[in-house]
Amino acid sequence: MILGKIQPVNITPPQVDLLDSLISVYELNESSGSIAYDSHGSNDMAVTGALMNQSGKLGTSYSFDTLNLGDKCSVNDPFSISDDLTIACWVNMASLTKTKNNRHCFFGKGSEWANGYLNQVEYFLSFYSEGGKFRFTVGNEYSLSAVYSRANIWSANTWYHVIGIYNKASDWIYLYVDNYLEADAPHGANNGWGIPNLSYPLQIGASSVITNEGKYYMDGKIDQCAIWSRCLNSAERAALYNSGNGLSYSNW
Repeated sequence: MILGKIQPVNITPPQVDLLDSLISVYELNESSGSIAYDSHGSNDMAVTGALMNQSGKLGTSYSFDTLNLGDKCSVNDPFSISDDLTIACWVNMASLTKTKNNRHCFFGKGSEWANGYLNQVEYFLSFYSEGGKFRFTVGNEYSLSAVYSRANIWSANTWYHVIGIYNKASDWIYLYVDNYLEADAPHGANNGWGIPNLSYPLQIGASSVITNEGKYYMDGKIDQCAIWSRCLNSAERAALYNSGNGLSYSNW
C-alpha cells in the first residue's frame, strides 16, 4: 500500500481591523471644556461635572464621583443597534462598595436595570458592587438579559479592560474582562429581534434612566470607550487589551 503525501493545512488566523464597523471612540483625553469628542465619528458628548485631564490608562482619562450625581458624558440618541454589537472601555473604580445604589455604571444606553415590567435597557457595561461582579446587560423586548464576571476577585484603584458583545445570529451575549471570557449566555425572549431601540442617550459614567431605585453612577475613572456594530474577534480583543498595556486609537 502506497501512502499519499500528507498535505499541510493552512489555517488563517483571525484578522485585526479595529476600524471595521467602528461607530465611535471616546479617548477622553480632553484637558478642559464641556465636550468629550468622538475621535472616529460625529457623536460628540456633552460633559457634565466629570473631571477631565486625570491620569489614565492611555494618556488622560475622566474622573467621576458619586458625591456629584450629575457627573456624566452624554449624547442624545445618536444611534441604536439592533444587530451585532461590541462595546469596550477601560475602568478604574475608586471603591468597590461605596457607590450609588451599589452599581458603577461605565458605558451604555438606557438603564443598567429594568424598572419593574417596563423595559428600560438597551445595553450597558457596569459593576455590581453588592456581588462584586462586572456585568454586561442587554435589553430584549420585555426585560433584559445579563451576564456576570467572577465575584470578589477585583481590586479598587486598578485598571480593567471590559468588553461586552452581542451576537444576533446566535442570540448570545458575552462579557470579557482583561481579554478573559468571564461569562456568556443566551440573550433570549426576543425571538431574534435584536436589541430594542428605546431612543435613550449614549452615556459614560451614569445610566440614562431614572428607575425605581434612582440613577446609577460611576465612582472612579474611565478611559477609551468604543462601540462597534459587529462582534470583535479574538485577535481584535487581544489587540485592544495588548497584554494589559492598552492600544491607543491612533494605532488601530
